[in-house]
Amino acid sequence: MEEAKVCTIISITARKEAGLEEFIGSVLEQDYPLDKIELIIVDKIKKSRPEITAILEGVGAKLHASHHLQDPPTKHKGPCPATARNYAISKSTGEWIITVDDLTTLMPDTVSKHMKEFEKGFDVLACSYVVTSKAENKIVDDRDDPRLQTFNGFYYSPQVRDNWVAVNLYGMHVGYSREAILRINGYDSLFDGVYGQEDMDVGLRFQNAGCVFKWCPDILVGCARDERHVPTHATMFKDKKDVPIAYWRGTYRWRNDLLLDMLPRVSTRIRANPGFDLSKGEYKNG
Repeated sequence: MEEAKVCTIISITARKEAGLEEFIGSVLEQDYPLDKIELIIVDKIKKSRPEITAILEGVGAKLHASHHLQDPPTKHKGPCPATARNYAISKSTGEWIITVDDLTTLMPDTVSKHMKEFEKGFDVLACSYVVTSKAENKIVDDRDDPRLQTFNGFYYSPQVRDNWVAVNLYGMHVGYSREAILRINGYDSLFDGVYGQEDMDVGLRFQNAGCVFKWCPDILVGCARDERHVPTHATMFKDKKDVPIAYWRGTYRWRNDLLLDMLPRVSTRIRANPGFDLSKGEYKNG
């Protein structure tokens, strides 16, 4: 029997109430061999969470590896998910990588289902979620992933390589092979400083690089969409004048709307971040 491959799970956060203890607990409940799971948390406020560092140090012997890393400094005032994920990837060793949002917990079979699809040869998985919260009366979002109704119950075939999947790499968690993310040189740090769209950019560049996608609505995580789920950018920007904007299609919008309209749809644009090579363990601070 072939030996199980190492899977890296990455979570990034800048949120005060991030649900990290529940998240770590759900990693330890996986039905995939724990000694083949690497867990990396990149945390903007790591210094105020020594208990999380202690938990990870305590469970490190059960896992392949575990790291609680300080979010690297950047020049931006707003969220920097691209740099944070690239930093985590630069420290990772797994052949398959799962990126997970904060306030999220894994189902017991989340990792094993990812790895089965990896073994089939898929490069990128767009996965799904359900809302789970201890504060059931304060849920602020739909109970189910809205993409489940997009095609009236029809899902793409396993061999799909379609633009719809490429621009839907959110779902509170996605998966991709190490080879695929290094091929495109990670998430584009141009999208740092403004909330969102770096995941749509990375999907379109995966597509431009010829990666094979699969839409996996049966691979789930639970997302706590309660009162803790305040958008990070709403708390990081103290002044509205700090929010990067651009004039886009006749109106002022987030700068990232313009970036997404201009950059990723160029079919020859694959690699991001000129000036560093993620395959060498390098990353750029915003």
